[in-house]
Amino acid sequence: MADGAQESLLRYSAFISYSSADVAVAKRLHRQLEMYRLPRRLVGKARSAQLRGRRLKPIFRDLADLSAEHDLTSAIREALAQSENLIVLCSPNSAKSEWVGREIEYFRALHGDGRIRAALIEGSAGTSFHPALLKKTRGAPVEPLAADFTKGGRGWRLGKLKLMAGLAGAQLDELIQRDAQRRMQVVVGLAVGVVVTLGVIIALMAVAMGASAEAEKQRRQATGLVDYMLTDLRAKAKRSGRLEELAAVNDGALRYYQNQDLSHLPEDALRQRAKLLQAMGEDDQKRGQIQRSRTEIQEAHRTTAALLAAKPNDPKRLFAHAQSEYWLGFINWRAGDGATARAKFEAYARLAQRLVEIEPNNADWQHEVAYSELNLGMLALRQEGDATTAETHFYRSFLKMGAIAQKNPSDVELQRDVIDALAWLADSQRVQRRYKAALDHRADQRRIIDRLLAEDPRNREVWMDFLNNELATARLEADLGRFRPALERLQNGLYVAHRMIHDDPQNIEIAKQARGFELFRIRTMLMLPRGERPRKNYIIRQLGDCNPSDSARIDHEIVNFCAALKERIANSYGGSNADATKSHSFDNMQIGEIYSARWGLHYSSEIQPDK
Repeated sequence: MADGAQESLLRYSAFISYSSADVAVAKRLHRQLEMYRLPRRLVGKARSAQLRGRRLKPIFRDLADLSAEHDLTSAIREALAQSENLIVLCSPNSAKSEWVGREIEYFRALHGDGRIRAALIEGSAGTSFHPALLKKTRGAPVEPLAADFTKGGRGWRLGKLKLMAGLAGAQLDELIQRDAQRRMQVVVGLAVGVVVTLGVIIALMAVAMGASAEAEKQRRQATGLVDYMLTDLRAKAKRSGRLEELAAVNDGALRYYQNQDLSHLPEDALRQRAKLLQAMGEDDQKRGQIQRSRTEIQEAHRTTAALLAAKPNDPKRLFAHAQSEYWLGFINWRAGDGATARAKFEAYARLAQRLVEIEPNNADWQHEVAYSELNLGMLALRQEGDATTAETHFYRSFLKMGAIAQKNPSDVELQRDVIDALAWLADSQRVQRRYKAALDHRADQRRIIDRLLAEDPRNREVWMDFLNNELATARLEADLGRFRPALERLQNGLYVAHRMIHDDPQNIEIAKQARGFELFRIRTMLMLPRGERPRKNYIIRQLGDCNPSDSARIDHEIVNFCAALKERIANSYGGSNADATKSHSFDNMQIGEIYSARWGLHYSSEIQPDK
């Protein structure tokens, strides 16, 4: 009988072998695999013998306790014989289980090794693989590839998809892509659902006008919904990268507080409102609305400062005020107020250190200290031009971030923090002309980015990390004289940036990043040997207008960079280009006329003619 026909006669898609100590995990996996619906377009490509419509055939999970048995029961033997695959839940418990070993050996005798699928749910391969999994077959040791479920939510999802792909005969990358699309639909639905949530909040507020006990109950429920909007819902909207969805979340939460008497709000509600204002300030600075952002952060700062003054050693209040100090520092740095930025970043660092002193074993507080090192390094590099001191700060941050992220490999935000630390570390090395070290760190950064995008190709925050890495690596390649690869990388980054702008036209930060790719592409063209450079008119057309008409999109550093390139073109090709300096004259420098904070450029050298 042909293999396909034989498979179609088997009753079960898989048999789950596990220790009774892991029954909760076995139940969860059993339910999720049987409920999973294969994407309709993949059904025809999959091994249809294992499917009933878009779902797998039943999966067998033994419900009996085998501890009183001396051997596998006839029911277990029959189920193993009727199962296309064996899924072994690997943990320190199952590694010591006699019955798991017997099930593996019996299944192998019937079906061979190729259909045994390991699912690592606890521990490591060394501590959790049953010896029967590693037995030699025909003289060669078996080395099963395990679906790793030990890495939290993302690890569980990827492990489940890996098992599903094997059971259904589908391609893993196609299931990952479809899973990302499904979650994207959920995010959009949740963002739209803010309106519904808001309606519930308003209804609760109306009911809360009654008896005081009932009012307190309704207030707690409404506060819980607002907290959900500011945490889970906002995090999902951020991954989608669309500012209008974040605005919907913010506006929904704000409506709740607009109808409250702030003087009578309890501490948790005040801290929550300050968190909302910080979120609004973060989003508005991405839209280029710096003054509005500063106003929102300042209001949050006043609230968290008052709360902390009342209880100066309360960790929750210390943390809330630390966030206000950070955001005020960041907004003022973006606005060019370096002195205020330094004062606020140093205040943030002191609060982070105070948190660690109070709770030295709290990983979240250690994380805040790592953030503060990044901030101080950024000031040293971009504000003072002290790359050596900056590198020290960045390296300390990288070590702390890396240690925390290593313990939480499935936490995307922690992995992005490591990406950020590597980026700053590489920047400080580039300024010191240690290009090889900088390229190595950019490569390390890129490996993390590629992995995160493979797991979730719709995460626009990680795509922003991709753009930053692409631009920085291209600059290093140009510094090393590798002009053609640098130009290809810049063109690719520009394409991705324009695609992101199309999806989120409100996001000024992406528009500025795209303009950065354009300007560095022109700068790299001017670095080519004279005989290989494009014609002057072509470069001028590519440069475009250095003074955009949309005032909301004006970034003085970008305008300065553009003006410097315009003068450099004139100096390199000959002829006059008087408007390069007359139209702008470099008088809006963020850090003065020597250094560009955003791009790390010495403008005095940028206008020099190319040889």
